[in-house]
Amino acid sequence: MLMETYIISGKPGFETPAGTYFINSKIPEQDMEGVLGGEYYNVPSVPSVMYFTDVGHAIHGAYWHNNFGTPMSHGCINLPVDLAAYLYNIASVGTRVEIHW
Repeated sequence: MLMETYIISGKPGFETPAGTYFINSKIPEQDMEGVLGGEYYNVPSVPSVMYFTDVGHAIHGAYWHNNFGTPMSHGCINLPVDLAAYLYNIASVGTRVEIHW
């Protein structure tokens, strides 16, 4: 194990999918905007983005809240910015991601 921390996972109706995945792309910083399930979101400059599904689920830093431990995302895994940066720097494309409850 590399680290342990509280995260933000998907809220009801937007649950983060359980299973085994692999990081398929990495983007140092990305604007995220869209509509999911009728809910609009617009978050500029999301740091340390690591996608693990082909439908938009990612592990990334979250600077816009400090509610770690509470499901409230649209399916992504939000981490404190410093921990997301740490993972981004050590994980490569192809790194296994295990999600379980």
